[in-house]
Amino acid sequence: TPTTAAPPVEQTTVPPTTQPQVTTTLGSLDDLEIGYAEVVAGFAQPVLLTTPPTDDRWFVVDQPGVIWVIDDADAEVFIDIAGDVTFQNEQGLLGLAFHPDYAENGRLFVNYTRAEDGATVVSEFVAAGGLAS
Repeated sequence: TPTTAAPPVEQTTVPPTTQPQVTTTLGSLDDLEIGYAEVVAGFAQPVLLTTPPTDDRWFVVDQPGVIWVIDDADAEVFIDIAGDVTFQNEQGLLGLAFHPDYAENGRLFVNYTRAEDGATVVSEFVAAGGLAS
């Protein structure tokens, strides 16, 4: 059977970028200064520090089952599901994600290990009046 040649491939030449190249040179690591300041303490096993978009508060996920909200260096319980969470080794309250529209709808999601059977669970909560339920 006769074969036909494939059509020629159209080639396009991309012009070089007109963006200037940026090079950053760091000094010696001996000149690097890093510091920290303790803002709040007393958590059992903190695993995550996060903040929702457009919110000045910080949220600490504490593995035994409590999410704390920090506002002006004051910590307050935001969610307490310790009775529903098994906490040992790699198990416990492990994650928190805010809905992209959290400021409007108050929706957030937590990931934890269920005490009843050790299953991994993702639950939705809705914050009202600054606290979640």
